[in-house]
Amino acid sequence: PQQLFVLSLLAFCTLFAEGAVADWSAVYLDGPLAMGAGAAALGFAVFSLAMVSGRLAGDRVTSKVGPVALTRGGGLLAAGSLALALIIGHPVAALIAFFGVGAGLATTVPIVFRAAGSHPGVAAGTGIAAVSTVGYIGFLAGPPAIGSTAELVGLPAALGLVVLATAMMVLLP
Repeated sequence: PQQLFVLSLLAFCTLFAEGAVADWSAVYLDGPLAMGAGAAALGFAVFSLAMVSGRLAGDRVTSKVGPVALTRGGGLLAAGSLALALIIGHPVAALIAFFGVGAGLATTVPIVFRAAGSHPGVAAGTGIAAVSTVGYIGFLAGPPAIGSTAELVGLPAALGLVVLATAMMVLLP
């Protein structure tokens, strides 16, 4: 069904971005932004902190805002904060952006998996399995896609793929 296809795309985009930021945030901070290896680990740390905080508050926020608005708003936060940080090109902007990406993406996977498991006419296990499989393909594809693209255009431009993936979350029906 079309709704499971859209949910699969949302899962793919979200997990593509999660995998890419998890694997490349410290490299971006240490390399192009010359923050130093020890301090560059803060990229992953702030991303993870935002993800944990967002997941803990996710059910309450989803109940208040609604799953569609929260998913679109999260995609906008993730895409906008990272795009702005890539344009600015400063370590503090990047740290704020990685926090924004984590906060923006934190609730999307639970929302998408819940929707997949409650899709009418599809067994819960089947819906979740289909959507999560596509999502985790994104998680596995994100980091090497960034790396391959970085070889061609540089890491800052390659991280633009994360901006595109998270912007897709805003545009999907």
